[in-house]
Amino acid sequence: MSARSGALFAVFTALLIHAVSVSGNASQFGLLPLGDLTTSDQGGPYNVPQELAAVVQATIAAKRDYTDKDILDFLTNTECLESIFNTYAAFGTNIPNDLHAAVTTSKAIGGRRAALSNEVQAYAEEVALDEQGHVRFIRDVLGTRALPCPTVDISTAFADFFDRALNRTSPVTPRFDAYANDVNFLLATWLLEEIGATGDKGSINLISNPGIAGGIAGLSGGASYQSAVDRHFLWLRRNETVQPYNVSVLQLFAAASALRNNWDGPANDDQGLTNTDLNTIAVPTDNINLVPSDIWGLTFSRTPLQVLNILTFNSTTGKGGFFPNGLGGRINSSAGLADQANGFGGYPNNTFTILSLQQAGRGNLLNNGTITPQPAPLNIQQEASGREYGPAFLVPTTTNYAAIYPATAVPSANVTDVSTPATAPAG
Repeated sequence: MSARSGALFAVFTALLIHAVSVSGNASQFGLLPLGDLTTSDQGGPYNVPQELAAVVQATIAAKRDYTDKDILDFLTNTECLESIFNTYAAFGTNIPNDLHAAVTTSKAIGGRRAALSNEVQAYAEEVALDEQGHVRFIRDVLGTRALPCPTVDISTAFADFFDRALNRTSPVTPRFDAYANDVNFLLATWLLEEIGATGDKGSINLISNPGIAGGIAGLSGGASYQSAVDRHFLWLRRNETVQPYNVSVLQLFAAASALRNNWDGPANDDQGLTNTDLNTIAVPTDNINLVPSDIWGLTFSRTPLQVLNILTFNSTTGKGGFFPNGLGGRINSSAGLADQANGFGGYPNNTFTILSLQQAGRGNLLNNGTITPQPAPLNIQQEASGREYGPAFLVPTTTNYAAIYPATAVPSANVTDVSTPATAPAG
């Protein structure tokens, strides 16, 4: 095997496989750019239900040429929004200065302490502190390279969203006030938390570094817990009237869910407090629906572009809604929202089959045709994910990774250009 062939093979078999390219080919998490979802994993074949095809294809397309930092930058925007809103609602103030990653405090349009019962106040404080922790996680990962929080609208944006959900063509007066009472606060925090839960889950598949992916899985888990609590609180209050709309909690909840589902593309990935369609939900008709999920009980995922489009109110410019001045980072518009990567082969029936390389007759891509890939050299691993984060997120060892992966190093845009694999140092 030539040096270049060895490097190419190492890219395919690296534990930390590089990001999907601009063309949309899948080359992360064992999915190789072979026109279908062929994988280097030998435990298959695996079946992907057809109903999940759009999610997988959208995820492949969403990766583009984004680095892990690009994904973390995007999450900075959404986590700052949630943290700033919940901190104001619980404590009547902005988040701590060190979480803004800027000389001056990020601007929040609106925001005040909410008028809450003791029961909901205790919950609001927990959510606020959790959300501050989410922002701190991203700050700690990126260090001085972290983006500042953007300007967020945490006042009229809620009213504008619910107005649109109810098809009101002009602002309803008096405006919906997210801080007025328990019900309004719970509707507002649910609106954001559930977007965050699905968006964090969707971001996991776009991350190459397993340490970062694990952290984002924690973000998704936390947001999912929070949104389920929101749903339970709102279920208990489902027949209360929400002002100024004079509709029930159940009705406004359903309208808001439908609008999010409309703004994030063709997939059905949002649900109300009760089941209305046995074909898309795992609970009986008219039952409580605390965990929005598909017929397998799997929670939903959204790509960053889907999340962005909801939070900017279907804006073509990437500005509007909760982000009147736009978002920081490279992922700052919803252009390409409906892109679907052609990641599947023409498999029949109601499932897509993911074959191993051996089963697909491509065993030559494995090391000397064997079914056990060798670990990739360190330079391939660092190109794949680790180097831009420094030693804290690499495999624990006594090796001096700070010397191997200098903090100022910038990963190559195309790892297949590596011609000579590095020799792993002793350690």
